[in-house]
Amino acid sequence: MEKLLGKLYTVTNVAQMLGINVKVIYKWINEGKLTAIKLGGTTWRVREQDLKLFSMNSITYVVENIIIVVNMFDTKAKVCYRQW
Repeated sequence: MEKLLGKLYTVTNVAQMLGINVKVIYKWINEGKLTAIKLGGTTWRVREQDLKLFSMNSITYVVENIIIVVNMFDTKAKVCYRQW
């Protein structure tokens, strides 16, 4: 599968790499802000190239338990999430 899709990361891996809560990653996936592949049931994987694209087009700020994300593809420009 890796030859076809490239390197795949679990949602937990992505959350650890970005230093944020897993729930935020699931929220971004559900909102379409972060592209992910559903492998069945509740199993999601994020391709390395999709994570790189997201990271290149996003700036994340963490200020007192609030995560502010500025994404170039998002028409709202700033999205705030409370960290659980």
